[in-house]
Amino acid sequence: MEFELFSCITPRELVHFQDPSQAPKRCLSAPSGFSEADSPESETLHAHRNAHNPSKSDLPESIARLVNHFNCIANWVAQEIITQQEKKRQSQVLKRFIKIGSKCLKINNFNAAMEISAGLNGSSVQRLKQVWNELPENVAASFSQIDTITNPGKNYYNYRTELKKQERPSLPYFGKPLLQHT
Repeated sequence: MEFELFSCITPRELVHFQDPSQAPKRCLSAPSGFSEADSPESETLHAHRNAHNPSKSDLPESIARLVNHFNCIANWVAQEIITQQEKKRQSQVLKRFIKIGSKCLKINNFNAAMEISAGLNGSSVQRLKQVWNELPENVAASFSQIDTITNPGKNYYNYRTELKKQERPSLPYFGKPLLQHT
């Protein structure tokens, strides 16, 4: 899904994303099946707005769809955890997403790992201290690895280092190139 969204971005749109004054005006539409209420603005879109003060309609539709997809997955991860009624079930769902994020890193799908990490690091999930404290050591270590690699500190230094080490094909985090152009 991520690759399909990213492949829709034309080189011209990426160049116009750097200089929105040159970009054609388009309406932002959410990916099919998602409403705009399900997809709040992301860090990427927010950074773009602050840099150039454009409206949402200044973003090429393909870039906006990629940003919305990232937000939808991150919000879905958080929602699946916090909507569980019992602490035991929250813990099971949390463990499941940590395992999925770890598998994403193993297959070099960094974009999906970032989406999952964004959901797990949301304030609503982080407030579940009792659930986090009950994680087995190996699962907590897996989360620590995901969190370290996806940490935005030092301009995503850990992520860039990990990406350079990969010998096989990988799916990069698409927000990183977009943030470079804002």
